[in-house]
Amino acid sequence: ATASADAAASSAFGDVAAIDSGTATQVAATEVTPAYHMAPVLLDEPTASDAGGTNTSARYAPKSWQADGDLADLPTARLSRDVLTKRISELGRMRTASAPSETVTPNATTITGTVFTPAQIRAAYGLVALPAVGASLTTAQAAALGAGQTIYLIDAYHDATALSDLNAFSTKFGLPTCTNVVVATTATTLAAAPSTCTFSQLHSTLTNTMTAAVPAYNGTWAPESKLDVQWAHAIAPLARIVLVEMPDPMSSSILGATQLVKKLGAGVVSMSFGSVEAGWAASYDGYFVGTGMTYVASAGDAGTEVLWPAVSPSVLAVGGTGMNWSGSARTEVAWSSTGGGMSAKVPLPAYQSGFMSPGGVALARRAVPDVAFNASPTTGQYVALTLPGAATVWSAYAGTSIAAPQWAGIVAVANAIRAVNSKAALGDIHTMLYKSIAAVPGAYASSMGDVTEGSNGTCATCKAGVGYDMTTGLGTPNATGLLASLTGVSTTTAVATGAPTVPGGNYTGKSTAALSQSLNVTAPSGTTTSYTLSGAPSGLTVDTTGTLKWAAPVAGSYSFTAKATTAAGKSAQATYALKVIPGTNPAFTSNGVYTATGGSAFSGALSATNPNTGTLTYSVTGAPSGLAVSTTGAISWASAVAGTYAFTAKVTDNYGYASTQAAKFTVATATTPTASTNHAPTLAAASFAVKAGATWSTMVSGKDADGDALSYSLSGAPTGVKLTSSGMLYWVGAVKGTYKFNVIVKDAKGATGAGAIALVVS
Repeated sequence: ATASADAAASSAFGDVAAIDSGTATQVAATEVTPAYHMAPVLLDEPTASDAGGTNTSARYAPKSWQADGDLADLPTARLSRDVLTKRISELGRMRTASAPSETVTPNATTITGTVFTPAQIRAAYGLVALPAVGASLTTAQAAALGAGQTIYLIDAYHDATALSDLNAFSTKFGLPTCTNVVVATTATTLAAAPSTCTFSQLHSTLTNTMTAAVPAYNGTWAPESKLDVQWAHAIAPLARIVLVEMPDPMSSSILGATQLVKKLGAGVVSMSFGSVEAGWAASYDGYFVGTGMTYVASAGDAGTEVLWPAVSPSVLAVGGTGMNWSGSARTEVAWSSTGGGMSAKVPLPAYQSGFMSPGGVALARRAVPDVAFNASPTTGQYVALTLPGAATVWSAYAGTSIAAPQWAGIVAVANAIRAVNSKAALGDIHTMLYKSIAAVPGAYASSMGDVTEGSNGTCATCKAGVGYDMTTGLGTPNATGLLASLTGVSTTTAVATGAPTVPGGNYTGKSTAALSQSLNVTAPSGTTTSYTLSGAPSGLTVDTTGTLKWAAPVAGSYSFTAKATTAAGKSAQATYALKVIPGTNPAFTSNGVYTATGGSAFSGALSATNPNTGTLTYSVTGAPSGLAVSTTGAISWASAVAGTYAFTAKVTDNYGYASTQAAKFTVATATTPTASTNHAPTLAAASFAVKAGATWSTMVSGKDADGDALSYSLSGAPTGVKLTSSGMLYWVGAVKGTYKFNVIVKDAKGATGAGAIALVVS
């Protein structure tokens, strides 16, 4: 190397003990790679069920997915959507090109997996439930979400959509969105972190400073930046997020970035990348030491191997698991590709002294990982991704890349709780994890989930076991107990819970179909709510989500009380009404035979009985031109045309039950009227409005050109409406709703007419 090259390589190392130029040159030539994986599936956009902070998804198992088995040979490490999309397209073209000369079918096997939401990950690892967005929080409640802390995420190259993707992710999953805060390149320290989430994007240099020069875009590193910021935020939603963008992925740039953040102020530093350890690794341990600083790094994603910077004894090395969780206790196995092993270069740190690997082998040098988190691509986690010139898409990402920032989030939450209890930030947490937690059986069981199954290789020490192992370290976090151990505070405060809101309501079901109706209870965020019914009919139940269930409803009208009770003992109740209709078809009462005289106006009516509730609607098909039928059943023909006609009448209720009737209409040729010609009576249409619960009445009066005595009847009227023989129409205790029905007027010779009644009860 030339002298100038040596000087450039050494430029990042001014704040720590002097490093010889040869070593600095080696570091400058060592490239790190991100440790993420992407599941080989193109996911649909997740639902917005968690939007607003409802934590709805935490009640259910993660969404499952499956992919064609022909994708099994596609490496998931640093897999891009472009490569995956191209491969899927090629598989489709291959099969198309093979037909029809031979039969080619998709691979009979499939790849299956799940994808987790933030609410599900938080529930699985025991973090407090997310509050409703915008909820007023106490200081302790905000601390349980990381308020006032800083998480530095070091990545290579520039991601122009890091913040917009972070906020799309946050909005989708009920997390608080983050406000952009620009940091001047001349700043020597950051202002105190606020109690709300802010986001800053810095560009580091080899000389431990910031620059306004924006690094280039890199398609391999962009997903790393996104998953880092999104999942650190998912664990510590109120912490300040600082994305530090290095100009390149060289180890010298990493050292420059770590020195920069150390100057900017205390916080947790997450590094989701690594390179295979080299002889120079131990020379730079001092770069990961600082007051109030905790350094976290991915242990790797290619099986048994030891990576730098995770191998540094001052860095918390994070391995990976595959997690199974469906709403209750989680189970985990070591992820087959998690990094881990014993260093060939770094001496045994004091905190690991006395620890054994599976098989009883004493640790002789630094061993990694220290801890673990969900990381298998078959149990991935949602990430929002907007690539240049493309729309936002969603993928299932994994790897120890996604595990490291989540451990950084846990440490940030612990620091926030310590701060409000007047305690200093944790800094290096190794001694506390190994000596104060893992060495104490009770503390270990409450703080960590010991992963005892799975392996990342074939060697004797490449498998998980009881206690420490070189696949999952000490295990995964039981957040409630771990935070208590790290902070000395026995409980962490969830969002305050008030009483649930139970609105009551009126429901209608069918005896011919199973009933499933939500009680529409609004429960406080961050608490479990249970439900009970009293006075309900036999067979009607309520499940754990507040949904009414009745497998075989029985026709009738019912009233019952539903009660919701939170885990904090707050409750509320309300009355619900349920009407189960028989589910039978309406029946025509009109005979379907009509007569008229050619050239004369005609009016008549279709009528039917309604065994269910609601309003009947009438229609006809095949009617002669000029014959009109209203939805209330009124038939009219301004000038009937002589002939015999057949058509079909149909009556339908609000639930889709219907009946049809074959109708016949005979129109006689017009003759000179005689004294004996009978004229059908008529009745004018009318509209009324009345208050619910009131008594409504009106007198209907038809007209008959022949002066015949008239009688009246109802067709399609709601239950409760009555009509006297004299034409008095009334309803005692009118029920809210909009109704349309007919009053049928009939003369002494059997001729009929109809008057349409429109009634609004409000």
